[in-house]
Amino acid sequence: MGKSTADYTNNIASTLKNVAKDNAIRNGVNDEGFNVKITKEDIKKGTDRSRIKEPVITNIVDRLNSAGFEADAKNGEINIFVPPVLGNKECFTLDEIAEREKIIDEINTRESYKLTNE
Repeated sequence: MGKSTADYTNNIASTLKNVAKDNAIRNGVNDEGFNVKITKEDIKKGTDRSRIKEPVITNIVDRLNSAGFEADAKNGEINIFVPPVLGNKECFTLDEIAEREKIIDEINTRESYKLTNE
């Protein structure tokens, strides 16, 4: 049996957050975020559904938006913008601050490693 739509969406959100974190570590302040496209075929494969109706797509978009991404659906495809982890924001939660601190520490560690090995 395939994954539920909720499990499928949670897996995507987790993966996108990990990739965004890696991008932030690699790119530092130059991180601009990135775009991802999910097709009906991707959803079929991920959930073992034979058909994907509009309510399923709407549910996935809503869940991704709730997870902090900017998602919308057009022509049966889901377009997602994954914002930069270190982007400018006016208000943060304590969890976001802690995550940013970890990423900044990792960036600093990589930079000092580069400097000592040049």
